[in-house]
Amino acid sequence: MKTIIIVLLSAFAITLQVNAQASQQMKNSTPEERAQKITDWMKTNLQLSDEQVTSVHAINLKYANENESLKDTGISRREKFKKHKDTQASKDEELKGAMTSEQFTTYQSKKKELQDKMRDEVRERKN
Repeated sequence: MKTIIIVLLSAFAITLQVNAQASQQMKNSTPEERAQKITDWMKTNLQLSDEQVTSVHAINLKYANENESLKDTGISRREKFKKHKDTQASKDEELKGAMTSEQFTTYQSKKKELQDKMRDEVRERKN
């Protein structure tokens, strides 16, 4: 029984370490790297055509650059969040035009799942 608990705790610690490293890598990445990573994820999960990949990558890069420029401003965290939310809405409108309605619906549901997961992780860190 003790061995099982030790193994489970070790696995949990390793999982936390991997998640922290992945998060840190995204924070330290360039807008181009982030746009490419998001585009690759979308290509795989939404079965985008080659033409769609080109359009979606351009959109992702545009908004990754906009978000990057927000980092260097002296505005408050709340104001940055508001601007990020506004740019996300604009990005979604552009993506809607680049995808089929089925792909966009899948994108929205997967995005919501990720947001919920991130929200839960933040709540757990606070506790």
